[in-house]
Amino acid sequence: MNAHNIMEEIVQNHLDAILSSNPGICKCSKCIDAILSRVLSTLPAKYITTDSGAMYTLIDQVKVEQSSEILKELMKVLEDIKNHPLHQPMED
Repeated sequence: MNAHNIMEEIVQNHLDAILSSNPGICKCSKCIDAILSRVLSTLPAKYITTDSGAMYTLIDQVKVEQSSEILKELMKVLEDIKNHPLHQPMED
């Protein structure tokens, strides 16, 4: 198995929850990719090379240990992108 940064999945899950409860945040691929890359750049990577059962146990552990840090970074990046949009708002 190749090494995998489980922080990507954890941050994505937190971001999905935030986006579903905040309709004012742009959900285009450009904005999502920018948010993920900026947040992941600020957090320590957590690489694993284990089988799937051990991976989910580790993911749960990291979620609990770093949940507040992940949410803090996500909110900081979302606020920055809200104040400095990556593109013009889309027309309906």
